[in-house]
Amino acid sequence: MGLKFFALFATLLIVLVEYEVTAQFTATDEERKLCEDRAKGRGLESVEKRKIWPCYITCHYANGEKENCNFKSGTPCCDYGPGPTGTCENGTCKMFGFGR
Repeated sequence: MGLKFFALFATLLIVLVEYEVTAQFTATDEERKLCEDRAKGRGLESVEKRKIWPCYITCHYANGEKENCNFKSGTPCCDYGPGPTGTCENGTCKMFGFGR
């Protein structure tokens, strides 16, 4: 019983971690506009936004190029838990009251 439970728990943990790392979210209109403004004549194919990188997005262009864009400083962000846990500073989510 104990070994089977451990194996089941380990499998569930792996699935959850894999989801957290690969989870993608839908980009907002503001984020799409940021990519469009930086396109410089390249056609915008998609905007990638992932949970583990809460302070930047990846713009994918029609010519195969990718570009990472940081959110402006002070933008609320959440790298774990529900709701904002800090603000974006230079592409990283700084906890409220720290890193300034």
